[in-house]
Amino acid sequence: MASVNQPIGTKGIASVLSSYRHKVPVYQRSFVWTEKEEQVREFLTDISEAYYRKGEEYFLGSIVVISPKENNPAEVVDGQQRLAVTSLLISQIANKFEELGKKKSCQKIIEEFIESSDYKEEYILPQFRLNRVDDIFYQKLLHGDIAKPPSSSPPSHARLWEAYNRIDTWLSEQLSSKDKPIDWLAEFLEYLKNSAYVIYFVAPDESNAFLIFETLNDRGLDLSVSDLVKNYLLGKAKDNIDAVLDSWNYAFNTVRVHGGEDVFKTFLRQFWMSKHGLVRKKELYKDIKSRVTTAPTAIEFADELQHNSYLYDAILSPDHSSWVECSVKTRENLSALINLGLEQYRPTLLSALVIFEMDEVEKLLKLLVSWSVRLLIVGRMGGGTIENNYGDLGMKIRKGILKNVKDIAKHANKIFVPFDGEFKDSFEKAQVSKPKLARYYLRTLELEAGGEDQREFIPNPDASELTLEHILPENPAKGEWQDFDDEERKLYTTRIGNLTLLTEKMNSNVRNGPFKEKKQYYTKSSLLLTKQIATFDKWNKESINDRQRYLAKLALKAWSIGI
Repeated sequence: MASVNQPIGTKGIASVLSSYRHKVPVYQRSFVWTEKEEQVREFLTDISEAYYRKGEEYFLGSIVVISPKENNPAEVVDGQQRLAVTSLLISQIANKFEELGKKKSCQKIIEEFIESSDYKEEYILPQFRLNRVDDIFYQKLLHGDIAKPPSSSPPSHARLWEAYNRIDTWLSEQLSSKDKPIDWLAEFLEYLKNSAYVIYFVAPDESNAFLIFETLNDRGLDLSVSDLVKNYLLGKAKDNIDAVLDSWNYAFNTVRVHGGEDVFKTFLRQFWMSKHGLVRKKELYKDIKSRVTTAPTAIEFADELQHNSYLYDAILSPDHSSWVECSVKTRENLSALINLGLEQYRPTLLSALVIFEMDEVEKLLKLLVSWSVRLLIVGRMGGGTIENNYGDLGMKIRKGILKNVKDIAKHANKIFVPFDGEFKDSFEKAQVSKPKLARYYLRTLELEAGGEDQREFIPNPDASELTLEHILPENPAKGEWQDFDDEERKLYTTRIGNLTLLTEKMNSNVRNGPFKEKKQYYTKSSLLLTKQIATFDKWNKESINDRQRYLAKLALKAWSIGI
């Protein structure tokens, strides 16, 4: 037990499990290694390849723990995935010994690495425990209770189950080729004890443990920025760890439903940008650390994070309670932003939700849609410039420099929003290869052409109700459409002027025939822009250009940037 009080040392990873009891503290994430990303397979492969190279030592990275108080387990700040998988591996090595008739060896392994007895109190103490979400299921796996977790279980249970089965398959494959499987199991276990080693750091308290954790990341550990920020905040929180942790968990759980930890990391950066302007992914942790330097600022940051996560959830959810009192058009604008597949605008909208009344937010949403479409059509959405501009707007809103949407529009229109002439010129030549995007453009233009009073007669822009029709077909019938050579067909097929909307049933009848046959179906359409196509005598390059010039004029009105 003395080893746990040494501040630093090298240990075989199995020896870490046998030398002292460890547990994962409540604030740490659940088990995350997945079968899809193959971390368990790579872990097993790397160790076994080193083992087969005549027992070559293999370095498994660093493990950071907080020194235990009295008879409590040491708390693992970094290393839980590796320790959990190693425990599962050793438990299955024990099982294999039992299957091969070595019950005493099996029991000895369990007592050394998996659990120990408290002779005074007469109960069993696990050598390694996961957090409260995972530990009961994990302990069952260690003891051979291998029932598959129900679908209602936390995702981490399924990942632990997959890890268990991956290890079982791997061990069986190894033993199938061994003449002396018992000898191999014993030698491999010794390798885990003595040669598959980690650098083992013991810190006296949370603050020092988090400092070690951060330093190790600077030296090459693959840790996410959200891990670093959370642990840094907890290190600064002192006596307020529970409050900071509650706020962090609320924010994480609120946002991750929209796509897991990647969406949360995006939120974390965009929240920070909405307060301080553009910050690159690699600079986020450093910037937060430079501004959050005390326990009060850590608590304030966590509180703000919680509040802003609720608003960010609203940005990603048109049905969120925040929008209940808003118009249908406002919710449609929010849906449009989501369906456009963009995220750069979010720092601006997040700041507006914090600072403005909802009527100003509704005006801003309309502008954000217009800006986004214009930037997409002109081709200026890529790169970091637009992200920088939206971050700057968010910061200026929070600081009170931009007091309303009129101020925002005036500022943005000068800096990065395409003006009418540029947008119109680009729209007249634009191609759209993504069906979802094309359906949105055409439905919006249909509403502009027919008026808002026609909204109820226009189907929703999803593929089940409204399909995208290429007037000049993508795969023309043989001998048809001779006005276009192969290169022209590639150029004109995805031009906006060559696209229209049809109901699914009507589109299946149109197929790839000649224009004169298609016209009869366009005439029957209830959609004004589709019906107008039938007024053309023929469909050639000039027809597409003429129609696209008309659509460009509608686009100026549909995506106006005026207030």
